[in-house]
Amino acid sequence: MSNFVTNQVQEIFSSKQEWESFLLLCQQKDAIRNDWFCNLKSKVNEFALKTIPNEWGFVSWGLWDFRWFIKEFGGDSLSLWHRESDGYNSLCLWANGNLYDREKIFTLLQESKYSLIESSFDRIDDVCDANNDFRFIESGNYSFADELDSGRIDINKLAWYANYRTDELAEQIVAKVNRFITNPEITKMFIEINKTARKNEA
Repeated sequence: MSNFVTNQVQEIFSSKQEWESFLLLCQQKDAIRNDWFCNLKSKVNEFALKTIPNEWGFVSWGLWDFRWFIKEFGGDSLSLWHRESDGYNSLCLWANGNLYDREKIFTLLQESKYSLIESSFDRIDDVCDANNDFRFIESGNYSFADELDSGRIDINKLAWYANYRTDELAEQIVAKVNRFITNPEITKMFIEINKTARKNEA
């Protein structure tokens, strides 16, 4: 550690009680973070249900999972899944490979006809191959005026915004998805891909 950090630590934890309080808080970090994300979940649910078009369904579960999908095909179809991934809150394009043909989806999404789906992400951080249920992933891409790491905020730092800037973060999450689901052309693309890639039922 630098001398500056060492001096700060010496000053902050000058009493044993302050140090023990810090250790107790450290042990509770994940529980505090998870409570803060519960606050965010309620607000995302509220905002999402206000703006969702008729063709689309929405479901949320757990701490940070939200999924938008074409109702005709259900929640396992090609859909937008906002989830925790590798320590970031991520927006993903996903389909259940047991019910939808991954290779067909992979091939279709490479066609220029469907390029609007990829270009509607703010940014692509990971492009998965045909063996993966995921295709495109955008990770931790949120922006706040006072955040030096804007554009790449990990889930622990994002927790503060989930609790203290709840509306602002929820609006960013829903706005990312609304670029897809409120666009009739993209909605038509999701329907076409799901029809083409859906596996025949036994």
